[in-house]
Amino acid sequence: VALAREDKERIVQEVKEVSASASSLVISDARGLKVSELTEIRRQGTKSGIHIQVIKNSLAKLAFEGTDFGCSNEVLTGP
Repeated sequence: VALAREDKERIVQEVKEVSASASSLVISDARGLKVSELTEIRRQGTKSGIHIQVIKNSLAKLAFEGTDFGCSNEVLTGP
């Protein structure tokens, strides 16, 4: 299901805000993970105070533009 433009803009803004106060960034390919596995990763991350968000590469590139994480665009490839 395609996201509406407003939803995409909201996601980009949220990621910009979170990344502004982040000291590090981990990019991962979640393809092949079962929903239960991803849910457990999210649960453990939340428990440890880690923000985990799954977003499209194109939205991540927009969000990281002009931030310390802008260099991550090189690895944001694929679906």
